[in-house]
Amino acid sequence: MSGSSDGEFQYWERIAMTVRAEATSEHGIDATPAVAIRARRRLSNGLFSKLARKLSKRDPETTWTLPDGKEVERCGERRTDVALAWPDEKTGKLDEQSLRRRWPEFRRFQSLASDLFLVEGEGVGERLRSEMESPGSPESLIKPAEPIDLATAAAQVVESARHRGDAGSEVQALTDLALVVLIGGNAGDAVTHLQKALGLCRELGDRERETDVLCNLGFAQLGVGQAQSSRETLESALVLARESGDVFAEKLVLERLGMAHSNLQDPAGALRHLNRALEMARAAGDRQQEPRLLWRQAIALAEMNRPDQAIAKGKASVAFLRADGKPEASWYEAQIQKYQSDASVLAAPTPDFMGGPIYAGAVTTAQTAPDPKAGPGLLRMALSATKAMATFLGSGMKTAPADVQQARLTTCRTCEHHTGLRCRICGCFTDVKSRMAHEQCPISKWPA
Repeated sequence: MSGSSDGEFQYWERIAMTVRAEATSEHGIDATPAVAIRARRRLSNGLFSKLARKLSKRDPETTWTLPDGKEVERCGERRTDVALAWPDEKTGKLDEQSLRRRWPEFRRFQSLASDLFLVEGEGVGERLRSEMESPGSPESLIKPAEPIDLATAAAQVVESARHRGDAGSEVQALTDLALVVLIGGNAGDAVTHLQKALGLCRELGDRERETDVLCNLGFAQLGVGQAQSSRETLESALVLARESGDVFAEKLVLERLGMAHSNLQDPAGALRHLNRALEMARAAGDRQQEPRLLWRQAIALAEMNRPDQAIAKGKASVAFLRADGKPEASWYEAQIQKYQSDASVLAAPTPDFMGGPIYAGAVTTAQTAPDPKAGPGLLRMALSATKAMATFLGSGMKTAPADVQQARLTTCRTCEHHTGLRCRICGCFTDVKSRMAHEQCPISKWPA
């Protein structure tokens, strides 16, 4: 976030919520402990630097991808002297002065997004943890349901299915495991898992599961830079989805085909697929996919040098999010305003690899705001950064009551679109999504 540079490297900070941390509420401010890790990217674009990057092996544990598709490497120790802060429901707004009044001893208060701040100071994490442990009124604590470890759960299901010789369950579990590692940043392993699942599907002749595997394999191939292979994989998935009449699979495949065409620098092809996906999402009443598709259409139109139409689509996406009470609406609105401020200057497209399952954690960009001249790249970054913070922003850190979570999960367990860990329609892991107060079932099955 500092945006500092020493002439050789540009530096960032990777900020993430502390696993299983609770949040405290005091003086109109909610806060939770976080962790920060410094990262860097070499500035030189010379032949030697490019060759070195190609020859070096990417370590998913120490390398992350920024929203613009470029990679950064870890260069510092994990720090716990940071926290994330946001206003409670009654306060509504938050500024630096309010934060300084609550924590006058801390040294840094930095805005990350609308009403979301990073707080830094010695002992901030320990102080928040002690507040969680101290007795207080029930209203003073926001206690999320105990989450499951998705990677462990998915791996256990894979092993169990293999032990039983249940190839169909193994396919489903491998797909779930692939998506867990994919959202963790390891697209290569995701592709490996999905290719194994695809082989099993074809041995079984299970075309329904094959459609799901191909759709997710095409998505994972985007993550390893194989846009052409992704397009071919997704076209195969589209044929199967149409043969079976699975409209939910078809509209998701169409969205991802739009992403593949965009990465192949074919915005017209991307827009064609996105238009059809939007028609199908509206017909199916999928209010979760619709605003995302509108925003992707805005990106394609920006790449086609149609700024007025791109702005209209972007504003339609924001209006949709606001109507549904989504906290991320403010973030989208700010980005479309930045794009609108200089929509006549369009930059080269940046890689598109977002829009998958809900997860937490974010790589922050430099302290300065994104350049409005980035054109479609700015709109891509808006979508990428928002998805990267989806668990946090998607519910404003206001978790659903325990009885609501249980009712949602009970509904999911009896749904034909549920794999046991995730929803095949929206791609979200239901243990996470059920805890988010503002989230919805894509086909309106959750209890009101």
